[in-house]
Amino acid sequence: MLSVILISLQVLLAYHVSAQQGSGSPASQPAVNGSGSGTSGTAVTSQALDREIKYTIGQDSFCAVEAPDDRFFGLYKYPGKEPRFWEYAQGEPIVKLEAGQKGRFQPHGVPSLAISWWLESDCKGNISVRHNDRGDYYILVMRYEEGSDGNYPKGSFDRVSLTVFGDDPTLSEEYRGRTVILGERIKE
Repeated sequence: MLSVILISLQVLLAYHVSAQQGSGSPASQPAVNGSGSGTSGTAVTSQALDREIKYTIGQDSFCAVEAPDDRFFGLYKYPGKEPRFWEYAQGEPIVKLEAGQKGRFQPHGVPSLAISWWLESDCKGNISVRHNDRGDYYILVMRYEEGSDGNYPKGSFDRVSLTVFGDDPTLSEEYRGRTVILGERIKE
């Protein structure tokens, strides 16, 4: 689990450094598999651009596009056999990504929220992905369609990691060959 968190932090740093240098999204190319890590905040503006969206978090502007196919669709569950005191049921918190860029995101300890989702891209529509020998790293962009506890205001955006791990033998069996969101929610 620690290695997954460290990899996600490395990807976040790489994206941040690239954006600071003004080079746009790193390694922009069509997605094959993937994951990334990101930041959160309230959107100041968003503008639909066909199947693309442009949005702002704080002073930074980003672009994102719809997933090109259904490989990311599915239910992502928190691993474990028994729910902890803050969870409602086994496998929570969850993320559910559905067709039509709709889904659900569940923060720890609260009910799930309706979301719209995209994959971060450059503003020309090329999905941003980082490849290495452990997997592919994308940024999942979520817009909250309903709010909760003031931490997830309706209409605000979050950028989070979405990783498609390869068959690297140094990965734990739990993650090998799997797609993971936030380093903890594993696709069934």
